[in-house]
Amino acid sequence: MPNCFCLQRKFDPEHKNVQFVKIDEEMCVAFGVTPDPIKYYRGWYDNVGLALAMGMTLEQIRDKYREINEPDGVKITEWLMEHFTSDAFYTPKM
Repeated sequence: MPNCFCLQRKFDPEHKNVQFVKIDEEMCVAFGVTPDPIKYYRGWYDNVGLALAMGMTLEQIRDKYREINEPDGVKITEWLMEHFTSDAFYTPKM
């Protein structure tokens, strides 16, 4: 069963899931960098996304980044916490 996650805007009344590439574009604007056409900013999807899919909360991920002294991870996670809520789930085996 694959573990999955999605992110929804905190202030969207319908709380629709947001495409990860759109989140990355917004994150890049917020941090003043040009989005990469292939890679997510600082690998956030691979790192934060994996932790979310495995059931961690954004707060737990941020605290882990603080513990290991990873300021970019803290900054990214706090930005996500400010704008999004997360939901982790699994899909049944096909």
